[in-house]
Amino acid sequence: MSLLRHRRTKGSAKVALKLSGVLVAIYAVLIGQALLARKKIGTTKDRPPHSDTIYGVDSPGEPIRALLIGDSTAVGYGVTKREQTPAAQLAEGLSHVLDTPVSMRLEAVVGASSIDLLDQIKAAEDHNPEMAFILVGANDIRRQVRPSISAARLGVAVRALRDSGAEVVVGTVPDLGTIKVFLPPLRNVVRYWSRRLARAQTVA
Repeated sequence: MSLLRHRRTKGSAKVALKLSGVLVAIYAVLIGQALLARKKIGTTKDRPPHSDTIYGVDSPGEPIRALLIGDSTAVGYGVTKREQTPAAQLAEGLSHVLDTPVSMRLEAVVGASSIDLLDQIKAAEDHNPEMAFILVGANDIRRQVRPSISAARLGVAVRALRDSGAEVVVGTVPDLGTIKVFLPPLRNVVRYWSRRLARAQTVA
């Protein structure tokens, strides 16, 4: 019996060792693909054009104070013209629909994650926003923050804005699996992560 147990134990150890080897290999592939994707996407230190201004100045009434916070998707990473930035597009659209001026304030930061939202809200206290927009989540995925934690931090930020009297709109993290430079199996992994986080953000 002891010999049989020894053989089973030895066999289990071999299976565990092979499984560990497979997992390490998969992880290495994912890291390699992530580095390759980052190289293809590239980086830039150039900040998009300044978008903090009043839009729709020809419209009647006092400007509505709006705030945009979050990460590079909110900043408009890679954009070269002010009218192309998310802040400008949001403000122009609001001004057109509401037929009133919109004073936009951008506090989003490239590389920010959900944990940075409260600092961005605090930085805009003097603006006293009536409307707030949040675009965040991609860096939470990149840093492998658990969706429950990331969503909880988002929820805290939303409540802080609501308590200050602002209406809040959240753009959940997009499906990162649609980015073509991500090759399988990395594409499948980031699609799963982003959809899982988006669901948690929706609940929050």
